[in-house]
Amino acid sequence: MGRKSRKSKRKKQAQKKTSPTPRTSEQASFFKQFLLAILSIVVLYLFFSIPYYNRWLTGRIFGYYQQLSHQLETMQVERRIVEREGYDYLIPKMIDEQTPDSAIILLPPQSYVKNHCSKRFYQWHHANWNYYYFGPGHYINYDPQANQDLSQLTHSVMCQEGKIQLVPIDSPDRLQMVLSEFEKSE
Repeated sequence: MGRKSRKSKRKKQAQKKTSPTPRTSEQASFFKQFLLAILSIVVLYLFFSIPYYNRWLTGRIFGYYQQLSHQLETMQVERRIVEREGYDYLIPKMIDEQTPDSAIILLPPQSYVKNHCSKRFYQWHHANWNYYYFGPGHYINYDPQANQDLSQLTHSVMCQEGKIQLVPIDSPDRLQMVLSEFEKSE
């Protein structure tokens, strides 16, 4: 028994010597990561050397950076937002400027916007866009299927002759008129 126990001890010591140390595995891991990074760079270079993708890269990615210094010199932040977002920014801004902070605004359904407003307007009618640009406000999207409490509304957004108007809701009759206009478009 003494011999077997010595042999098993020697085997265990030999296994310990041949097994990689933590430092060696860390070095191997770093080498693999470095090799993958170099390989990724080569693949990206080959991918963007194809003329179609190269045009996309220079036009869509590098093109913006070439204009950025000129735009920073000539445009204020507000102007750049207007140039980039257009009516999706301008209409919520107009609504926000013309109503008091305590106003609760009814926004029209998408079908109403498509049928009655100019085709230039796209997503401004959604309360999420107003929240995105101007923070928490009191915007309600009109949904005929939802059981909404509309008694606290103070204003509504409507379109007449392709123009957007902010209509005050000062009576139940005015509210019913606005709701009937929205329902006609569906």
